[in-house]
Formats: sequence, structure tokens, C-alpha cells
Amino acid sequence: MPPASAKDGTSAAPKRSGAPAVAWNAPASALGEAAALFLVVLSCVALAVLVVAVLPPTVAKLGIVLWATADLSFALAHNLVSASRAISHAAPAVAPDLLRLQLQRVVIGPSSLEYADLFIAATLGAILIAESRQQGGAALLVAVLAMCLAPLFLVTDVVPGTVPVAVTLLLVELRSRPRARVSGTSRTLLSFRLSRVLSEARLVIGASR
Repeated sequence: MPPASAKDGTSAAPKRSGAPAVAWNAPASALGEAAALFLVVLSCVALAVLVVAVLPPTVAKLGIVLWATADLSFALAHNLVSASRAISHAAPAVAPDLLRLQLQRVVIGPSSLEYADLFIAATLGAILIAESRQQGGAALLVAVLAMCLAPLFLVTDVVPGTVPVAVTLLLVELRSRPRARVSGTSRTLLSFRLSRVLSEARLVIGASR
């Protein structure tokens, strides 16, 4: 039996529950924006984990830096808004009503975040987890750098969220390299002292004989 709504030419509304229902029914409310943010974050985390698992770490890190560089160049040239307009207003051709549920970006009050901004941040987190590094300090650094980039609004209307993530990645990499050198030097010095102690012990044993 066809649904009753099919008799008058209309289609039944799809059933939704949980966060998708809140984001669909109240997209302009604070609760709806929070639900949409939750859905986008889940998607970004899943995709970031997959990317880091497939790509070599160097390629993933280089991709973050190149993406942020491209976003910053577009923003300074005042072309970032026009470049992302097609993505921001994308909607399925077969269901234009889905435009009310835009999961390719996040709108929080007067501000908005593109999907790429959250995806790049999730990718950095996945890299840090894969390399067994601390994520709390990096997350705090991203937040501080994001606030420090506020003066860029004096020269551009859009500040890409990928730039603080890329700068944090570079700082984390620079911080880890000296530690690697120090640890390598410490091991060399320890092995030298150990070999010296062993040689002196051999001399003492030979003299006692």
C-alpha cells in the first residue's frame, strides 16, 4: 500500500532523530547550530583518522601547511569568500530542501567555519595521536593563535581557520627536533662514559693479575 501522502502528490518527510533532527528542525537556533557542529565534527574526525591511517605522516603534514598557505593567500587577496561560495551554497539537485541542513560548514551566530577548517584541525589531532604526542598543549596553542589572528580582520573580511593549525604543527615539529638531538647526544655521551668505565675496569683487572 502506498503511503497516504502519495495520494495527494506529496512525499512523506524522512524520519530523523537525535542531532540530525535538532539540526534540521531548528537550524537557526543555538541548539540547532550546536547539533550541526556536533555532526560536522564527527564527520571530520572520522575522515581525518582515515587520512592519517592511509597517508604517510610527512604527506599529511605537508598537506596541512599547503592548505593553510593557499587559504591565507586567497584571504589576503580577498578571494576566499568567492572561492568558497560554491561550497557554502551547495545543495543536492534532487532535494534542494536539504539546503537548510548544510553540513559542509558550521554557522555559529554571526560567524561561520568551513568544513576544511575543522577537518584540518582534526587531521592535526589524528597526527599527534598517531605519533603519541600530547594533544592538550597543541589544542591550547591553536586557540591562542586563532585569537592572535584577529587583527587580520583589519585587512580582510575572512580569516581562515587552517592557518593557526598549520602554525601549531610547525611549532610542534620545531620543538620536537631539538629534543631528538639532545636525546641522541645523551645516548652518545652515555655510551662513551660506559666504554671508558669498562676500559678502566679492564686495566685494573689486568694490573691485579
